[in-house]
Order: sequence, then C-alpha cells, then structure tokens
Amino acid sequence: MIKNKKLVYGILIVVILVIGGVGLFILNKPSTTPTTPETESKDAILSELERLNIEIFGQPKQIQLQLPVTLSDANWGLKKIICEKGGYNLTKYAGEDVLLTSYNINEVYKHTTRFGTEEFPLRVSVITVDNKVACVYKTVREGADLTPGVFSIKDPFVIKK
Repeated sequence: MIKNKKLVYGILIVVILVIGGVGLFILNKPSTTPTTPETESKDAILSELERLNIEIFGQPKQIQLQLPVTLSDANWGLKKIICEKGGYNLTKYAGEDVLLTSYNINEVYKHTTRFGTEEFPLRVSVITVDNKVACVYKTVREGADLTPGVFSIKDPFVIKK
C-alpha cells in the first residue's frame, strides 16, 4: 500500500508539472502582432500618404513627443499654420503625446530668386495620435539651407522630381 501511495504522488507531481509548464508556455507565448505605437500607426500613415499621392522611399524616422499645450512658439506655431493650410487641425491635439514619422520623398521645393532657381529635396512628416493622422506636412531634408523649410502639402512650389 505504501508503494502505491508513492506511485500516485509521483504521477500527481508529474501531471502538475506538465500542466504548469503548458500554462507558462501559453502565458509567455510571444505575440504574433507587434503592438508598438509605431507599427499601429503605420497603416494610417501609409493610407493617408496614398490618398495624398505622396510617394515615399527609404526607412522612416520616428520619434514620440508631446505637443506643447499652446502651439504658439516659432516651431509649433508655424507647423500649426502649415497643417491648417493642408486641411488639418493640429490645435485639437495640443498637449497630447504624438508620434512623428518622416520619410524621404521624390519631391522638391522649387525656389527662385534673382540669382536663379534652386531645388531643395523634401521629406514628408506625419503626426499621428492614437493611430489617427493629425497632420501631414513637408520639410526640406537635413543639410538644406532653406529657412524655415516647412511646407503645406498643398504648397504650389512643391513639385515631383
């Protein structure tokens, strides 16, 4: 009888270990779909850029940031105006956490002065909040000497290259 009790306890311990191991595997199973804000917003961004007929290339640059409570400084005050010209209302997202995603595009800003015409290569920037596009605007690429270098998606001097 003692041998049977040991056998029963041994089987019971093995069953508990197997059930515990399966439970841990299920609980720790990696998700098949990433849930980062960057990947959640990607579909909304690509859909909006397609709607606007903006062709992107290369890898995106992304940063998470918090918009100022009042969009009145030189940086965000200008972007607020540029967004409005493009048909977006950035003001309703003031003070919120946003994802800023930018891509290179095959468009240039054509700038003519009395000395001639220059073309500045551009990037498109998309601000998203909770997977919704809050604003799309264009900027000159890094290293370009054009200030302020921020343009509405409807700017007539932006042309396809």
